[in-house]
Amino acid sequence: VVAVVGIFLATGLVLWTTLYLVMTAVERGRATRAQARG
Repeated sequence: VVAVVGIFLATGLVLWTTLYLVMTAVERGRATRAQARG
């Protein structure tokens, strides 16, 4: 049971980290485009 919970938590952590990085990249892209637009 502990192993299953550990795998579940690890998978969730990876998913949340990936989602966070993607959202951060998107926000940076928007900001860069807005500045370029002037």
